[in-house]
Amino acid sequence: MVRSFKFLAVLLVFSFIIKIHFVVGNGEANMFCSPREKHALLTFKQGLTDRSHRLSSWVGENCCTWEGVGCDSMTGSVVRLDLKNPYDDDFFASEYEAYLMAQLGGEINPSLLGLKHLKSLDLSLNDFNGTSVGKPKGQIATWKHNTI
Repeated sequence: MVRSFKFLAVLLVFSFIIKIHFVVGNGEANMFCSPREKHALLTFKQGLTDRSHRLSSWVGENCCTWEGVGCDSMTGSVVRLDLKNPYDDDFFASEYEAYLMAQLGGEINPSLLGLKHLKSLDLSLNDFNGTSVGKPKGQIATWKHNTI
């Protein structure tokens, strides 16, 4: 009797987990960033030159699906922005043109500071002419990973 009760309890928990998975999905597709965060990212993009069209996915309502943008799976808040040049700085001479073409350029817009939950920012191997994000109110100091 106890054995069958344990089996029934395990079966019930398992079916509940399966049901939640189908209702909620994998989390990634169902999360949406806030309109404020979407606006901050689009404002940031406006100041950039993107010759290789790496940011062409930055369209539509859900910025959590955009290339280089990572969102918290529970809240949908933007927590990661990884726009590092995909070509390593240890490139071969034959890849030099591709490396230059893949560089984002322009100005780093302070709209990034509107991403209140951002923990990781990687803009390395791009060409921002020495522009930096700034450090108002110590927000960048709280980011766990910051590569500019």
